[in-house]
Amino acid sequence: MAELKPCPFCGGKARVYVCDGSGSFFTDIGTKMFYGREMTHCLVMCNRCRIRTGAYLTRRGAFNAWNRRCD
Repeated sequence: MAELKPCPFCGGKARVYVCDGSGSFFTDIGTKMFYGREMTHCLVMCNRCRIRTGAYLTRRGAFNAWNRRCD
Protein backbone atom coordinates (compact mmCIF):
# COMPACT_ATOMS: atom_id res chain seq x y z
CA MET A 1 0.00 0.00 0.00
CA ALA A 2 1.06 3.58 -0.60
CA GLU A 3 1.49 5.97 2.32
CA LEU A 4 -1.42 7.67 4.05
CA LYS A 5 -1.95 11.24 2.91
CA PRO A 6 -1.63 13.98 5.54
CA CYS A 7 -4.79 15.20 7.26
CA PRO A 8 -6.86 17.41 4.91
CA PHE A 9 -7.79 19.74 7.81
CA CYS A 10 -4.58 20.30 9.77
CA GLY A 11 -1.83 18.54 7.77
CA GLY A 12 -1.10 16.15 10.64
CA LYS A 13 0.15 12.59 10.32
CA ALA A 14 -2.51 9.88 10.08
CA ARG A 15 -2.35 6.33 11.47
CA VAL A 16 -4.39 3.16 11.11
CA TYR A 17 -6.14 1.94 14.28
CA VAL A 18 -7.97 -1.31 15.00
CA CYS A 19 -11.20 -1.40 17.02
CA ASP A 20 -12.96 -3.96 19.16
CA GLY A 21 -16.70 -4.50 19.40
CA SER A 22 -17.06 -1.99 22.26
CA GLY A 23 -15.75 0.90 20.16
CA SER A 24 -12.32 1.13 21.82
CA PHE A 25 -9.52 1.60 19.33
CA PHE A 26 -5.83 0.74 19.46
CA THR A 27 -2.75 1.32 17.33
CA ASP A 28 -2.68 -1.28 14.58
CA ILE A 29 -0.17 -3.99 15.47
CA GLY A 30 -1.24 -6.39 12.72
CA THR A 31 -3.09 -8.93 14.84
CA LYS A 32 -6.77 -9.85 15.21
CA MET A 33 -6.53 -10.38 19.00
CA PHE A 34 -5.27 -7.68 21.36
CA TYR A 35 -5.35 -8.02 25.17
CA GLY A 36 -7.83 -10.88 24.75
CA ARG A 37 -10.22 -8.78 22.66
CA GLU A 38 -11.09 -9.55 19.05
CA MET A 39 -10.44 -6.63 16.73
CA THR A 40 -13.44 -6.31 14.43
CA HIS A 41 -12.83 -3.21 12.32
CA CYS A 42 -10.32 -0.49 11.39
CA LEU A 43 -10.21 3.28 11.00
CA VAL A 44 -7.68 5.98 10.12
CA MET A 45 -7.26 8.94 12.45
CA CYS A 46 -5.16 12.12 12.43
CA ASN A 47 -2.79 12.22 15.41
CA ARG A 48 -3.06 16.01 15.68
CA CYS A 49 -6.73 17.02 15.29
CA ARG A 50 -8.28 13.52 15.79
CA ILE A 51 -10.52 13.62 12.69
CA ARG A 52 -11.14 10.07 11.51
CA THR A 53 -12.79 7.85 8.94
CA GLY A 54 -15.74 5.63 9.64
CA ALA A 55 -15.25 2.01 10.63
CA TYR A 56 -14.20 -0.46 7.94
CA LEU A 57 -13.86 -4.23 8.09
CA THR A 58 -10.36 -4.11 6.59
CA ARG A 59 -7.29 -1.92 6.93
CA ARG A 60 -7.32 -1.46 3.17
CA GLY A 61 -10.89 -0.10 3.27
CA ALA A 62 -10.04 2.50 5.92
CA PHE A 63 -6.76 3.34 4.16
CA ASN A 64 -8.50 3.87 0.81
CA ALA A 65 -11.28 5.97 2.36
CA TRP A 66 -8.72 8.30 3.97
CA ASN A 67 -6.67 8.72 0.79
CA ARG A 68 -9.71 9.08 -1.52
CA ARG A 69 -10.90 12.49 -0.25
CA CYS A 70 -10.48 15.70 -2.24
CA ASP A 71 -7.48 17.90 -1.51
